[in-house]
Amino acid sequence: MPLTQQVNNLLNTMRLQWLGKSVGFEKISLKKDVLRGYFITNQQSPYFETDAFRQILSFVQANPRRCNLKEVKNTLRLSIEGVNSINQAVNLLSEIVEPVGV
Repeated sequence: MPLTQQVNNLLNTMRLQWLGKSVGFEKISLKKDVLRGYFITNQQSPYFETDAFRQILSFVQANPRRCNLKEVKNTLRLSIEGVNSINQAVNLLSEIVEPVGV
């Protein structure tokens, strides 16, 4: 059985990377119950005018206690606290991504 969990975690790690890219993250990490997504460095990018980015801003506004959007080393970073598993991170990003297609 442990192998099944390992395979599931590996697949969810890949899903998390894919969802992160679809949201607009260049890099994504989950450490110490904090999910961090790093946006593209080019602040003039047309990405920041897209529905995907607006969806992230809406999510941050709806969850002010657990979300933090700030600039770190000239890169915009989103931190979401209380994410204690890759599965939870995948579900969270799925919630953010889904409304974009609506």
